[in-house]
Amino acid sequence: MTNWFDFSDKYLIDQLVKTYQYMVTSASTQSQWTADWGSNQGKTTLS
Repeated sequence: MTNWFDFSDKYLIDQLVKTYQYMVTSASTQSQWTADWGSNQGKTTLS
């Protein structure tokens, strides 16, 4: 049971680290995409 919990904790931490790294590396891309989407929405709303 202890081994299972150890494995589970390591797996969860690993997933959290990967998720964090993904968010950090894609942050600039996401902000750029959001800016593009926002400007496109603005054009659609104005027209």
